[in-house]
Parts: sequence; structure tokens; C-alpha cells
Amino acid sequence: MLHLGRPWKDIWLTLGFCGLTWALSGFAVWAQPQVPPPLSPLPPLDQPKAEQVELGRFLFFDPRASGDGSLACASCHDPNKGWADGLPLSLGYPASLYFRNTPTVVNVAYQKRLYWDGRLADLPTLVRDSLTEAHFMNIDGRLLE
Repeated sequence: MLHLGRPWKDIWLTLGFCGLTWALSGFAVWAQPQVPPPLSPLPPLDQPKAEQVELGRFLFFDPRASGDGSLACASCHDPNKGWADGLPLSLGYPASLYFRNTPTVVNVAYQKRLYWDGRLADLPTLVRDSLTEAHFMNIDGRLLE
């Protein structure tokens, strides 16, 4: 058996400690939490006319837009609840549970696909369908023309 003297033992212990320190130093970098990059600003949209904005605001909060005049868009897209309703399943029309929850309308102008299943691609169609579908607003489609 090879017998190392005290100086060699100290050298091997020092080298072993340095190697272990070097090996573990990579874990310190690896264990750092990954911070996601900051969000980039949203691209500019065509600015609607002030009259259009005011009309949209009026119609959004007007319950006469529903089939029986009792339900406004804001009934489900509540500004106090993040422009949604905060429920796991939304209340359909008239007061029946719908199989999905109410999505927020925040930044809806930037969305490429609309509704949870992505079946629509533009806001005018979304508004028309939301107003005329029986489980949403249930208004007679002929009144929209």
C-alpha cells in the first residue's frame, strides 16, 4: 500500500476541495431563478373616432341590447372583475349556466382569434354573434340590420 506523507495528503485534499468547489460553482448559476424578459409595448392601433368610442361605451352598458332588455354586455364583462364575471362557468341567457367562463375583453383588439375556441377572427362578427346567440344576449338579428 502506498503511504503518502503529510504534505502529499494536504496537496490532494486541497486539490480535491478546489475541484469540488469548481464543480459545484456551476450549480449556483444553474439554480438562479430565470426572470422572463420584459413585455414589449403593444403595437399601435388605428385610433377610433371619439364619437365611435362614446357610442361603444353607451351600447356596452345598455341592457336594451339583449332580447328582453335586461342584460348588458357589462353584466358579464364587469369592469370591477377584470372585464369578466369571475365565475368558473358563465351565466348564459336567461340565467342558465354556459359551459365556458366569460373571457376578459381587456386588449381584445390585439387578439387574432376570438372566443375560447378561436372560431372568429374579427370584432364586428364577435359583436354580432354575441348579441344574436340565444345563450348570450338573445336579440333578434333583424334588429341589428
